[in-house]
Amino acid sequence: MSSARIVCLSRAAAPITHMAGTAGNESLILRTPVQQPDGTDRQVPAISGNHMRNRTLRTPGAQWLVDEYGLRGFCTLTQLNFLFHGGSLTDSTGRENTALIAELHECSPLFKLLGGCRPEQMLGGSARVSHAWVCCEQSRTPVGAILGDEALRELPPLLPAEWFVRKYQNTTSGVREKNPALAESAPDFAESESDPRMIYTGECVMTGAYFAHDYTLMDPTVLDIGAALWSLDLWQRSGGVVGGMGAKGHGKLFTRVLIEGCDVPPQECVTAYLRHARGQKDRFRAWLEAAFGAPKEKKPAKAKAPPKGKAKPAPEPAPGAEPTGDLFQ
Repeated sequence: MSSARIVCLSRAAAPITHMAGTAGNESLILRTPVQQPDGTDRQVPAISGNHMRNRTLRTPGAQWLVDEYGLRGFCTLTQLNFLFHGGSLTDSTGRENTALIAELHECSPLFKLLGGCRPEQMLGGSARVSHAWVCCEQSRTPVGAILGDEALRELPPLLPAEWFVRKYQNTTSGVREKNPALAESAPDFAESESDPRMIYTGECVMTGAYFAHDYTLMDPTVLDIGAALWSLDLWQRSGGVVGGMGAKGHGKLFTRVLIEGCDVPPQECVTAYLRHARGQKDRFRAWLEAAFGAPKEKKPAKAKAPPKGKAKPAPEPAPGAEPTGDLFQ
């Protein structure tokens, strides 16, 4: 097959706070210009394709491989950065190690899709991930291209883009309110009567909004499609988290998918991928070492020199205190 497409219609199960920047103390969600039929541009809320690739494919898929292959404690930071963030190109030489690329494609369909960077080489991926567009009046063109005109007509009436944008406000509280006893112990407690407060505001896409997005897989095999579907399934099982910030919480999407360009049932694709992936543990470990170098053995820690002078006696335990047991191991 020349290409396959995984079409997704997602509904926000929590406010989406995918940020583009700030204005003062207000966070602003990402908006992308979309040309309208009259030739003007309108800003439409969206989640970037790069974020969708990382959250929905790379992070869940890589975490499963780390757990399945027992890579915790085996991988270096450089290798982990490749697995979870795509790596960094730091020492480009202009040469391509095609044998190394071919080996990765054979032993890991997931990273054939995602690609990444070795320090001296770019590894292109075969997956093209779209923005996740809010389904609104101004996004008819990109949403229609993803879902198709028939599915677009079956959606609820499309409202203006800004109708889906809401604002929130958080006010910080100080230690006087959260821990009065601790606050009273401060030497300068009597010098002020209240804690300074900070107000944070921001935008979010409201719960219930629909998003359309897709994943186009170029020249895929059944294993490639299975890798993408398995990662999406893991992402949904873990809550469908996207975007998010500490003050507001994480956004969540509830997603349904349709596969175009593949005659094999989705579950068979996933089963084939899992069977293949579980047999590639040693091969994938060997690839990581060939691509990034073997982890260096940890040097034994140097023994600390005893302190100079007379050692202070250990403090007496508090009355009623019991030994933890760890002290005597």
